[in-house]
Amino acid sequence: MRCCGRNEIIGREPRLCKLNPFVTNGEEAMIKSIQGCFTDLYLVRCMIHLNDNCRSKAREFLLPPRIIDTVMKSISDLVMAKRVEFDALADEGIKQSAVSALTEKVGDKIDKFVKYFRRQVLPVLLSNIQDLLELAGVNI
Repeated sequence: MRCCGRNEIIGREPRLCKLNPFVTNGEEAMIKSIQGCFTDLYLVRCMIHLNDNCRSKAREFLLPPRIIDTVMKSISDLVMAKRVEFDALADEGIKQSAVSALTEKVGDKIDKFVKYFRRQVLPVLLSNIQDLLELAGVNI
């Protein structure tokens, strides 16, 4: 089972194909089933679903569009970050969102969103991008 021919990013790097990456939407039951049946696959979270989920969660917390844009920019920056820059960039993105939240007078709502972001988004980004590339031996 290979997805390299169908995945534009992974398909460009033969070392990533060797890991047998399988892209999921993050559904826990599906992940457990796949891991149980196909132990040689490396699960990768779909970035489109991750971005959509993050945007939906920000709207759920009634964050204004300007803050949502800041968060989405932060995710884009993190995807392109080197591992040594990851934590500092994540903290900077969260700080910018918090400053914007105070300006927009929604500071009380940003705290819950930041907890979600740290718990649900950052680990996936780190695993998807950094760990996958390191496992493949690709310099980042």
